[in-house]
Amino acid sequence: MKTRWAIAEMGECAEVVRNTVTPDSCKGEEYIGLEHIGEGSLAITSVGDGTAVASAKSRFEAGDILFGKLRPYFRKVAIAPFDGVSSTDIWVVRAKSGTDQRFLFYRLASQEFIDVATRGAEGTKMPRAKWNFVEKFAFPLPPLPIQKRIAHILGTLDDKIELNRRMNETLEAMARAIFKSWFIDFDPVKRNMERKRSSHGRRAGGEDADALFPAEFQNSELGLIPKGWGIGVLGELLELAYGSAGIDHAGRSKCRVLGELLELAYGRALRAEARQQGTVPVFGSNGQIGWHSQPISRGPGIVVGRKGNPGVVIWSYTDFFAIDTAFYAVPRKEFEGCLHFLFHALREQDLASLGADSAVPGLNRNIAYTSKQLLPPRAILEQFEVTTATVLRQVNNCREELRCVVTLRDVLLPKLLSGELAASATEKHISEVT
Repeated sequence: MKTRWAIAEMGECAEVVRNTVTPDSCKGEEYIGLEHIGEGSLAITSVGDGTAVASAKSRFEAGDILFGKLRPYFRKVAIAPFDGVSSTDIWVVRAKSGTDQRFLFYRLASQEFIDVATRGAEGTKMPRAKWNFVEKFAFPLPPLPIQKRIAHILGTLDDKIELNRRMNETLEAMARAIFKSWFIDFDPVKRNMERKRSSHGRRAGGEDADALFPAEFQNSELGLIPKGWGIGVLGELLELAYGSAGIDHAGRSKCRVLGELLELAYGRALRAEARQQGTVPVFGSNGQIGWHSQPISRGPGIVVGRKGNPGVVIWSYTDFFAIDTAFYAVPRKEFEGCLHFLFHALREQDLASLGADSAVPGLNRNIAYTSKQLLPPRAILEQFEVTTATVLRQVNNCREELRCVVTLRDVLLPKLLSGELAASATEKHISEVT
């Protein structure tokens, strides 16, 4: 599609708001630093406390665009959901008259603009984008109604992405709550003790999982634990195997599958553009980083950060590949089939503190192996697998859907902004994935 849109420069469409405030003015404010904006996610992932800041900050308002100018290639761009203060390494950007704010957000988040900002960044170790460079960036600017239409399409996908993220958080919290109830708070034991005291006994037929738990505690080196349970070390449960160094790190691109929607709507060429070679997710210490053709381990499985983000514990429902910044868990024979328990047990361990004594901090697996670990009976572990399997399967399905929608957004974004795809022709298909 050939577009006849006018060409505009960024400086004609947007301005950086420079409202600097002192630390005293930040007390009680919500704070956004670079660490609170996801890399490439186009979302704020957490929020800081302005009371703790010790230097001048920038004030922003709800709806402002927050663009991380330090190392702009990380693509840390988000819409502010509230009023607050931000790091001075974040531009607070607002649209000028004639430009839709949400459309401007997607223009700033486009890889084309990120590349321009990176090219004009100054500084070797800490490169910072320069506004007086990027304001000369020229791009096709559609009429305001079309800007709003494009922003609506991409915003609808972002709303779906956020909904899936929240749903995932809820599902993961459910599984973690069950683990905490059974293996930290010992609620089934307490309920059995109460039944014993009240002479009600356990429920008939043993259908309740409580029937697998004792009705009393015993002393141990970890404090009171259910009677009959053991104490061991983490190394008795699993091996932390090294990830592989033999992978091309260039595989950090878009996700692989968009399904029939893209093929139906935009043809095989667009679907091929979104497909990454390989079908096996590759994990490092910061999560999934790409795709590979062969797994290092059959799924489901557990990846544990070794360098960079030591101690982080990541679940993979499918076959997976782990690179050398991570370990992957190999259950000992006695704990095969107990992956859900091992996953949550690892998350409860303070692995991040078990670092090697080196210039580059990392998880030392030999130290980790010596960590004390509660050893429940096999029957309870098997019941926990059954109880949490459905929840974790839902988590995986939610992640797969999230991955597809993120891919769809990232594929459509440059094509809509350039006019290669017409907004009117795209809108009718979006409802199929939202």
